Amino acid sequence: MIAANDLYHVVPIEGKGFGCVALKDIKIGTLIIEEIPQFPPAKKETGDLVGILFSLMECFNSMNETDKVEFLELSNQFKDDLEFTELMHQETAKYKNKHKNQENEEVLEKAIEIYGIYKTNSFPNGVLLKSSRFNHSCASNAELVWRKEEKEGSEIRAVSKIKAGDEVTINFDILNIGLRRISERQEILMDRWGFDCHCSLCEEERLNSNDDKYDYFEKCKREAVELCLSRTGTNNNNKVTHGKLHREIFCYKEMYKFAKEKRASRQFLHRFICVEGWDTAYRGYDIVTQYAKKIQDKAKKGKGLTEKDKYEIFQFTKQAEEFKKECEQFGKIGELMTKVVFSEDSVPYRQWQERNKAFSGHDKKMEQFRTQFGTIKV
Repeated sequence: MIAANDLYHVVPIEGKGFGCVALKDIKIGTLIIEEIPQFPPAKKETGDLVGILFSLMECFNSMNETDKVEFLELSNQFKDDLEFTELMHQETAKYKNKHKNQENEEVLEKAIEIYGIYKTNSFPNGVLLKSSRFNHSCASNAELVWRKEEKEGSEIRAVSKIKAGDEVTINFDILNIGLRRISERQEILMDRWGFDCHCSLCEEERLNSNDDKYDYFEKCKREAVELCLSRTGTNNNNKVTHGKLHREIFCYKEMYKFAKEKRASRQFLHRFICVEGWDTAYRGYDIVTQYAKKIQDKAKKGKGLTEKDKYEIFQFTKQAEEFKKECEQFGKIGELMTKVVFSEDSVPYRQWQERNKAFSGHDKKMEQFRTQFGTIKV
């Protein structure tokens, strides 16, 4: 057993090597660990493997002794991979022949070991010694977040209730693994990290793949993207209609239902569904309130409101209420979700608070419209 903090400890887990197990019940939103990366990402664009190896060695040598020991104890999926070892020796042979001495050879051998550990445990911003002990789940009960306010910082927070004795898991690749079919997820995980996933979601989908539901999710996603492009493209003359906006909102709501069913990452839900859904609904609200205002302004310059004007304002006011309710639904979910995943002090949470205040100026005007035209019969 490896001590971690008062919330979890690192213990051997059958079929996984080591993993993190909760020492006590952990509430949703609890900060489990925060950490700074020890290794910056390797500069792959150089194409110089020897340069990368020596760069990693330099990073390793700059670590304190405790961190060095902890790093070397991390998993190395390439340790017994003969193909990987042979490739490394081939790539470094030219350098070894040019710089023949025992010290260089020993440094390169050590660097190859470090490179294997690095590749196995690296996150987008480098290696996290403690966070690397958390195993993957496609339906994880915790999530790793990179703090944008502090470029190098990371946090892991509980996104569902975790009971004492439960393994604490994270999703290794939210963007590429999120809402993918089991066959696609397994292929990504095997190619990148070298293991078959046996999380609760994967075990469920081995019995019932739900490919038809994934097909429907992808259909809704494509349609939402197409509808969004049709109203935002600079060279597209398609008119923004009430029906198209509601259809786009419908697609996001259908995506959300399936994502919730599959216990998808909250960051995925926030970024690709809630934000997009709210923006679409607010776009609709803004359009119809502007239309109503234009009729009012035109009437002030002319002979007042005609019966047709009154009817159109009534309809726009009614549509505005519909769009506002959609915004409120997405806003409520988005604010709660970012509070859990990012905390109340985060930029995403504050952004949702600002979004949810967006109607304060409009509401007074729409209330006037409702009072004046709410009795019109359709």
